Amino acid sequence: MDLGLSCEAAYYPDFISKEESTAIFKHLIQNFDLTNRSVKLANGVSHPVNFGKVMFMDQNLFDENKLPSHIWGNIAVWSKEMQAVKEKIELFTGHQFQVCVCIYYPDGNSGVDFHSDFVAFGNTSYIPSLSLGEAREFVLRNKMDGQKTSIELGDGSLVIMGYNCQELYEHALPENPKYKNARINLTFRKFGA
Repeated sequence: MDLGLSCEAAYYPDFISKEESTAIFKHLIQNFDLTNRSVKLANGVSHPVNFGKVMFMDQNLFDENKLPSHIWGNIAVWSKEMQAVKEKIELFTGHQFQVCVCIYYPDGNSGVDFHSDFVAFGNTSYIPSLSLGEAREFVLRNKMDGQKTSIELGDGSLVIMGYNCQELYEHALPENPKYKNARINLTFRKFGA
């Protein structure tokens, strides 16, 4: 479903089944350090954070330390399960992705403010994002006039932010305590050009 914006943006509510989503969610929670996270400040004091993150990547990027953990946090090579998700996304989109940013939101008290995905390590002109778990509101805001478009990203849904989306819009996952359960977001990214 095209979102009718001044950029390429689309939403697919049932990209994967509930069963697939639940299996991937469990795999990520059970095998990667996504919960009970904290950050250590320069003074040595640890503070809890309200989300967890791991970055999956191609073997060569991992072996060559292209995205070092002291900068990017938890990193891992694609697990068998995540490789299957990656391949499904690539087949559907016709694009190749070398990295996946996996973010765990324990409930509606965690979210992310308006931002555009900057070119930190690769082209951001085409970014698919798969939602697992609790449905959450996702908002796109036009950078010129501030007009907002809101959709609820359901379990197993895919949103694609395509050409001109990062240039013309910001996006957010607003905090909202009405959401009581956990959500995982898998954002597929390109490395390099």
